[in-house]
Amino acid sequence: MSTAIFPNLWITDARVEGMAVLGDTVFVGGRFDYVGPPTGQLVALDKTTGEADLSQPRFSALGLASLGIQAIVPDGLGGYYVAGDFPAVAGQLRRNLAHVLPDGTLDPNFRPDPIANENDPGFVGELALDGGVLYLAGQFNTVGGQRRRDLAAVDAVTGAVRPFDGDIGGTTGGTLQIFELHVRAGVVYIGGLFTTVAGQPRPNAVALDGVTGALLPWTVATSASVLPLGFGNGTVYIRGAFNQVNGQSRPGTAEVSLYDPATGGGTVTPWTPSERLFGTNFVVSPRYIWAPGPSGN
Repeated sequence: MSTAIFPNLWITDARVEGMAVLGDTVFVGGRFDYVGPPTGQLVALDKTTGEADLSQPRFSALGLASLGIQAIVPDGLGGYYVAGDFPAVAGQLRRNLAHVLPDGTLDPNFRPDPIANENDPGFVGELALDGGVLYLAGQFNTVGGQRRRDLAAVDAVTGAVRPFDGDIGGTTGGTLQIFELHVRAGVVYIGGLFTTVAGQPRPNAVALDGVTGALLPWTVATSASVLPLGFGNGTVYIRGAFNQVNGQSRPGTAEVSLYDPATGGGTVTPWTPSERLFGTNFVVSPRYIWAPGPSGN
């Protein structure tokens, strides 16, 4: 009996308990409430109808342990960049990073292929596009065959590796994680779980020159990891498991000034939420900060 999977057979969103075949019809019953076409790890949905665009390239998974798609960034021309933990796209080798063209086809020339090593493919978890440069962060050791540890920049069109090289150091436990990556006015802001940058103490938050990756004198020292970053009102809002920022009490949330070439920036403002904010994400608007509360809403 053939073990080939029927690529056009729709799949369920939960467990199947019983099946029967009657002529050309397969009856399927179980604990699910929806069936749909298999799409791979990425799907494009129409905003009005909700219908899936099945013409988009299919992203392959590395198995049940795969982290899947981690980041999607529009290229500004109708296409998009996709990052995550995958070995192939549309049947073609692509390691953890790919560019889909405006016509929905895979870019044949964009091949940075960031990986940890051949036995551990690693992943790309964060993307930020600034002009013609695409910044990426995750867990990898090489990009385009050049050494770049967990942080890199590539040409947004060709995928060629840029000179940008931030020397991020690991934690005392040996594990480095970059949770947030943003670019503002040519400055790359990073939040995560790390201790040193370019040999200097920069616990969990840092600003780097967007061209060279050189360490900038923006000092925001937190007592624990920094998860999300938000920008507004000329400042950076940070969230995380910390209780202090630059020695000042800030339980989980703080506002600090942006990088300033004259002063360095990173000054903690008096802003302190009346209640501890929860969750792993928030949205900054001109007047408000929207964040999950204790109930997760």
